Amino acid sequence: MGKFNKTFKILIAFICLISGILAQDDEYEEANKKLFFLNEDNFQTSISNGIWMVFFGATWCPHCRHLTPDWYKFQTEAEEKELEAKYDFHIAKVECTESEDICRDQQLRGYPTIYLFNNGERKAEANDRSPEQLMKFAEKNIEIYYEENKKYGYKRLSEEKLTSDLAQLVPLEISEKPKNVNPEGKVVHLNNETFQPAIDESTWFIMFHAPWCGHCRKFGPTWEEFAVKMKNKMNIGKVDCTTYEDICRKYGVTGYPTLKVIDKYEVNDFKGIRGIDNLEKFVEGYISSSISVAKADTIRESMKNNEVVFFFYYDYANPNIDELKLFINVVQELNISSAKVYLTPDEELMTSFNIEAGSSGIVVSRDFGRGFYKFENEYTAEELKPWIEKYMYPFVIEITPLNSEKYLNSENFVVMAIFPTSDTKSIIYDNVRTASRAWNAQHEVNPNLRESEDYIHADFVWLDGSKFPKYIQSTFGINIAELPRVLILNPSAGKYFEKGVSGKYLHDENISISLSAAMNKELKAKNMKGGYFEALKENTQIQIILFVVIISFIILIYLIFFNNKKKEVEYYLPIKMDNKQA
Repeated sequence: MGKFNKTFKILIAFICLISGILAQDDEYEEANKKLFFLNEDNFQTSISNGIWMVFFGATWCPHCRHLTPDWYKFQTEAEEKELEAKYDFHIAKVECTESEDICRDQQLRGYPTIYLFNNGERKAEANDRSPEQLMKFAEKNIEIYYEENKKYGYKRLSEEKLTSDLAQLVPLEISEKPKNVNPEGKVVHLNNETFQPAIDESTWFIMFHAPWCGHCRKFGPTWEEFAVKMKNKMNIGKVDCTTYEDICRKYGVTGYPTLKVIDKYEVNDFKGIRGIDNLEKFVEGYISSSISVAKADTIRESMKNNEVVFFFYYDYANPNIDELKLFINVVQELNISSAKVYLTPDEELMTSFNIEAGSSGIVVSRDFGRGFYKFENEYTAEELKPWIEKYMYPFVIEITPLNSEKYLNSENFVVMAIFPTSDTKSIIYDNVRTASRAWNAQHEVNPNLRESEDYIHADFVWLDGSKFPKYIQSTFGINIAELPRVLILNPSAGKYFEKGVSGKYLHDENISISLSAAMNKELKAKNMKGGYFEALKENTQIQIILFVVIISFIILIYLIFFNNKKKEVEYYLPIKMDNKQA
């Protein structure tokens, strides 16, 4: 009996131990999902500005797993005290099993390790790890470094802190740093119980579908792949409308698949082409604020990667609120999606464009930083709006379902490059962009030309032929295998030109010279929406021959019909006469 009791006690102790470990694991998993993580993509750029406390840990480390729930409590208290907005203080975790290079560079002696950084420089290590001790450590270092950072004005403050400060003066929308967003890069199947709590907590990009829908099944793998790319960026979900009809009815879903970005406050439909690139662009535009506060390095990097970048300079110590509000209002009214827009107090950029310290200035970078234009007019909406509209588009605009009506059914001439894929890295694309740049430069040199009766506007666009094969085949008679091609369109006349002044295809011609020749009716045009009868309209000789053939055919039919009728009368008449005589 004594041995049985001893064995029983050991078994109970073992069960309690296992239960405790499992409960601890659940607590760790729940807390770990809610932490803000840094990785190799954003670690250095993030810690380089402001005060940062970073927890370096590993999933296999039991002490790290034990610390994680306390770290989450510390993070929550810091958010409640608004330490980030008030003192440029940030809290993050690095998972060293996934970001080995970061942890190797820090020369960690073990896990967990907690370091404090100020403007990218490691300053201290926290050894006490309870939530209370972590907060004391944080407040002590804030007191040391925040006042020091303020002495340097904007130079030692992070872009997040500059944004927070400016948002208190002007109506600037700030996108909050995402926390616990799609941590695993997977599609989550939402139902009646999980849907509302999910969208109340954060923003979701949701695919509404039906299992019997062929388009849904075909699009499914793309949606799964897209979810991987959206890891830590956007929550990706699916709702089965055959099972959860009430949800789909509430959001007006009438066809499948339907894609919507939904949060607690608003709903935005995705109506573009359902490709990975288009979906990514849509999400990037949605999660990023339309106007960001940035320093010189960020803006310079943006100019390398974006064809159009606007930046507004303001004096950090004494910003001109009226001019800032005017600029923000105009940008929001124009709903700019084709350009990056920044506000910056960085004097380094101001001096580059001869803008005096203490004043405001607006500059636009075009063609990936190759050309710059400075706003020189009076700061009024009447002057600023047309100036921004003039420069807000790239030299060559991609045709999408959202803008196709505007460009392909316009009154303007259109130079269109058609590529077999979405990859525009080619000499042909560069030639079209060069022609667009030259065309615009011509009107910059001679602005009166725009007002003359002889002026004809031209748009320069490109099209991914793999997404619109039926359109290019039915409109221009071109197969995917024949791409790339360059065409000049005159949509209002239903004409297009595929060859230039020397008779070669336009991608082998001087596009600017050929465009002028097309406008002056010096090139041979073809009809859009081609076909046999459309071609006849352009050839008078064929028209005459066809007319003669048609008339001859009508006469022939008439003669045949008349002769047949006459034979019938001659055949039956004698019989009828004989019957009467009888």
